[in-house]
Amino acid sequence: MRRLLPVILVILVALMIERSSLPPRLGPRGGTIAIAATPVQLDPRNPAVRRVGELTYLRGWQLTSPSPEFGGLSALRPWRRRWLAVEDTGALISFSPTENQALLMPLSPRCQPNRVRLGRDLEGLDTDGRSIWVSAEWHNTICRRDADGAQWGIRPAAMADWPRSSGPETLLRLRDGRFLIFPEDAAFPALLFPGDPVSGAKPATLRYSPPAGYSPTDAAELPDGRLVVLNRRFGLHGFEAKLVLFDGLPAHGAQQGRTIATLARPLIHDNFEGIAARREGRATVLTIVSDDNKNGFQQTLLLEFRLGD
Repeated sequence: MRRLLPVILVILVALMIERSSLPPRLGPRGGTIAIAATPVQLDPRNPAVRRVGELTYLRGWQLTSPSPEFGGLSALRPWRRRWLAVEDTGALISFSPTENQALLMPLSPRCQPNRVRLGRDLEGLDTDGRSIWVSAEWHNTICRRDADGAQWGIRPAAMADWPRSSGPETLLRLRDGRFLIFPEDAAFPALLFPGDPVSGAKPATLRYSPPAGYSPTDAAELPDGRLVVLNRRFGLHGFEAKLVLFDGLPAHGAQQGRTIATLARPLIHDNFEGIAARREGRATVLTIVSDDNKNGFQQTLLLEFRLGD
């Protein structure tokens, strides 16, 4: 029986996560909500720990809010000196750990066809500074929100047979204007669009092989053109994450990349689903965010690391 307890615990936690991630039938109202940022350590038991793999821990916060509309964050991109993410409930959210307010921006039915959760599970996100692209599971759609507020949605034929519960998890707009989309289920090929997928661009396929047992949840292009992919799994000890670095695009599974960090016990860990990269002086800084699935057993964490020495 003792051997079965960890397995039973994992099953019960998974069921609680899924059930608690079902928000009210209506989507978020939008507008400003209050948030608070509490500093956290890389190793809660030893604040002196600053290194994990090839990363140096810079700073991190647990984000909380009295509003039930906050949480369930996926993807992460810089946006007007703040961060931009998507929520499981079908909204964009703009926030900063140094401010006490966040802005919720619900999307139209073009981007999230259903009013129930299964039609509003946004996962991927990117922006060119004007337009914003998002991807949604279940309907396997991609939507573009333009600067004037206009919104356009499409369901690419290449994504029509992707699993409904593990569809377009990662959406990355490369600097050259191409779009890279990973399904959460790595058994299906990733898509590389030569241009805006909402405008009808036809994709090529490539194969990404994540670390064994993991699924890709987001990706970012580094300032030097390399690619970092955030991968996640849920096991006996909770959520774990691996960051994999590529010199270029994954090529049909032949180029596996290099794991540069693993976030797992005893280090701080959770359901990390968003990653962004930027320059800070001469350093490359990676920022990751976790999806708390809107339940009390998880946290919304925002962590920042310096890559290399």
